[in-house]
Amino acid sequence: MIVCMNHASIDSKNDLNPLILFDDVCVLCSRFVKFILYVDRRKQFIFASLHSKVGHSQIARFGRSPEQLDSVAFIQNNTLHLRSDASLSILYELGGIWRLLARLGRLFPVTLADAIYNWVAANRYRIFGKMEACWVPDAVDRNRFIDL
Repeated sequence: MIVCMNHASIDSKNDLNPLILFDDVCVLCSRFVKFILYVDRRKQFIFASLHSKVGHSQIARFGRSPEQLDSVAFIQNNTLHLRSDASLSILYELGGIWRLLARLGRLFPVTLADAIYNWVAANRYRIFGKMEACWVPDAVDRNRFIDL
C-alpha cells in the first residue's frame, strides 16, 4: 500500500457525503478524479483513496471488504454506489450535460454496463498504466482529499 499524504482529517463520524473513493495509483482513476475536480464547480465532492484508512473504514461500514474492490466507490446519503452505478451517479451529481449523459447511461441494462465496467477495471493497469507513486492533487484542491 502506498500512502502519499494525510492532509484533511476526520473523526469517526459516518457523515462524509458525497465521498468518492478511488485507486490512487491507477492512471485512469486519477484522470477521472482530475476531470471531476475540473468540472465540479460547486466543489461538492470529497475524495479518499480506496487503500487508505478512511477508504477501508467507509467500505467496511457497508459490509464490504476493501481488498475485493477494484472499482470507484461513491458514497452519498448513506448509500454505497459501485461500478457503473458509481460513475453514473457522480456524473449525474455534476449536473449540466453530465447529468444528461448519466441519464443516457442509465438506459443500458445494469448487467451490461457493469460487465463493461468490470472488464475495464480488470485491465486498467495494463491499458492505462499504474503510477509508481500515487497522484498528488494541486495545493488548491488538497483540502478536498482525506487520508490520501
